Amino acid sequence: MPAEQELLKIIGLKKYFGGLKAVDNVDLSVKRGETMGLIGPNGAGKTTFFNMVCGAYTPTAGKILLNGEEIQGLPAHAVARKGIARTFQITRVFKDMTVEDNLLAAFALRRAPGLWASLGRSHTKRNREEAMTYLERVDIAAFAKQKAGDLSLGYMRRLEIARALALEPILLMLDEPCAGLSKDATVDFMELVGKLKSLGTTIMLVEHNMGVATALCDRMTVLSYGVKIAEGTPQEVQSNPVVIDAYLGEAEEAG
Repeated sequence: MPAEQELLKIIGLKKYFGGLKAVDNVDLSVKRGETMGLIGPNGAGKTTFFNMVCGAYTPTAGKILLNGEEIQGLPAHAVARKGIARTFQITRVFKDMTVEDNLLAAFALRRAPGLWASLGRSHTKRNREEAMTYLERVDIAAFAKQKAGDLSLGYMRRLEIARALALEPILLMLDEPCAGLSKDATVDFMELVGKLKSLGTTIMLVEHNMGVATALCDRMTVLSYGVKIAEGTPQEVQSNPVVIDAYLGEAEEAG
């Protein structure tokens, strides 16, 4: 892949917890405008990998380059300011605040070092109008004045994406966004991600569900026990016998 196309490049990434090799020597790249999937069975190391890219964990070894700049080891808030925004498998919206105020809090984080000190100054007409544009982008503008904690899980996930987009990221990272959603809510959420893709958003999707990842991703990297076992288009990955064995092995263990 030409260097000018690479937004994120990861080289030899490792994370060891004592004797456990949670992620072991993984290479990966994400090019501008694509949706890259990181998939694998439970315990494959996906979330650990994700947390290293986002700054929640410091790698044991390896490099993480964003736009050619090394960012491994930076704290999460510094990584966010470099342009990586994330969502969480377990939603972390401010449930006692309105949907709109959740967006205004994201603006405060983006524009000032002290979130709570600057939150009161974020309630301007201009900021409220901007908040509505992000809420409209994820189709929850109708709930702007509602408490975030009263939203359904699917709409909370949409709110998390709106907050992430409000940070104006160059890379949006989604951590198992469809986990816990009903079948209908999953379909709706996949449509939303498709909409973001059409707007040119660069996305890295961590996903357990092969069907969801196949539908959304341009390319996929597959982890198993912390090791990369395959990479390619969804069709190539789906037909890879090593990947099939990994997922079948998980199903047999569950059974």
